[in-house]
Amino acid sequence: MRTAAAGTASLMTPAQVHVWASAHRRVTILSFIAANDYIGARCALLNGLFAGFVFAEQAVEKYLKAILILAGQNPKKEHPLQPLLTRASAIV
Repeated sequence: MRTAAAGTASLMTPAQVHVWASAHRRVTILSFIAANDYIGARCALLNGLFAGFVFAEQAVEKYLKAILILAGQNPKKEHPLQPLLTRASAIV
């Protein structure tokens, strides 16, 4: 990994990003879908649509599952946020 100047974040080269994303395929897919859900939530909520809350909940669920997978846990097909948040907060 390339390191940036002091006080800034470390950067990865495009090749390193590709290797990481390939090795963490499930996390990459969940994060990509969660980002799209977040964008959908913002668009819907900014236009006064209730569906934005559904998209927001789904985005949070996917991000929490990605955290659990990175920690080596296997999030079951559970959808309530509280158990996922409890497990993820124990990691972070």
